[in-house]
Amino acid sequence: SALGELTATVAHEFRNPLSAISNTVYTLKEVAAAHGLALERLFARLDRNIMRCEHLIADLLDFTQPRQLRQQPTRLDPWVGDVLDKYGAPDGIEVVRRLAAPETLVALDRDRFQRVLSNMLDNAVEAIRSAACTERRITVSTVAVPSVAIVIEDTGPGIDAETMTKIFEPLFSTKSFGTGLGLPAAKQIIEQHGGTVSVASDVGAGTRVRIALAPLSADRAVA
Repeated sequence: SALGELTATVAHEFRNPLSAISNTVYTLKEVAAAHGLALERLFARLDRNIMRCEHLIADLLDFTQPRQLRQQPTRLDPWVGDVLDKYGAPDGIEVVRRLAAPETLVALDRDRFQRVLSNMLDNAVEAIRSAACTERRITVSTVAVPSVAIVIEDTGPGIDAETMTKIFEPLFSTKSFGTGLGLPAAKQIIEQHGGTVSVASDVGAGTRVRIALAPLSADRAVA
């Protein structure tokens, strides 16, 4: 309880200056555009790091203060496609969509589950960028049979056996930046939805994350 209160206070105190920084960057973008200054790469770097800090705060809150879900009937493929549109294509990395569950309904807290998918995409991007990969590709798939699932595969360097045993441990991280709460928080949200997450990887052959979800019948969706 004390940890949750402390986290909420720290998150609030960090978000205020982050908001001021974000608003200032927005204003600077307008000024730069008006004067024809080519500063897009610098602004992209600022935006990227602001988002990293926002994700850290969200990870801390998700893990220490699990919230009641606000689930809505959601068509899986359009929702995944929308998340991918918002996420965008990382520089030099191809994002392939293989969405094969267009009529499948699931019950999602859309905001919180977007955090899950974004976290998995961030991990895939960082894995690919951490090594000199010949192929630089992330494939996001959905399937309805034999069970409903979202699958994220990357062509990164893979995860060794020792690290694999620790990836869902709180505070464990192989990154130079982060809390080690991203995957544990994502797992917590998935399990709140009644789903499961599994990770398979071979060193040198990339990593595959499978998020299994329970389908929502049409009559339950109407009800």
